[in-house]
Amino acid sequence: GLKLEIPARVKSSPKKVDIRSPRIGRYSPWKTPDKPVVGNRIDDRFDDLEPTAAQRQQYQEVRRQIETDMRNGLTQRRTLMESVRRDLAANNPDVHAIAERVKAHMQERQSAMQSAPDRFVAVYDILNAEQKAKVIEELREHLERF
Repeated sequence: GLKLEIPARVKSSPKKVDIRSPRIGRYSPWKTPDKPVVGNRIDDRFDDLEPTAAQRQQYQEVRRQIETDMRNGLTQRRTLMESVRRDLAANNPDVHAIAERVKAHMQERQSAMQSAPDRFVAVYDILNAEQKAKVIEELREHLERF
């Protein structure tokens, strides 16, 4: 059968750490402003490609753009949610106005999301032929799950 080996550092952990957000019941990296919005996941995938120093430098430029995009989106979302909470706290909230504001926010985010494929292509263009082949294979595997 399948045997799962747990590292010693995990076995000897003296206390459980609850990383769930108290408000929504699960961990949310978006609620921790001191941590980078772009997680290690993107970096790890890029590192798996064993990039050169020059590729790393080019990647960091694109990564900064991605992080800026995501931070801006987070700031806009937080601003929207604060205004919606404030409006809903009123005795007679204008639900129609709130809905219009939410729709406008969704349109702004959709527009901002259109830069994501461009960021992907910018990273892809940094890679050599072998690295590109690995990326394409990962994309194919990912799409098989759908």
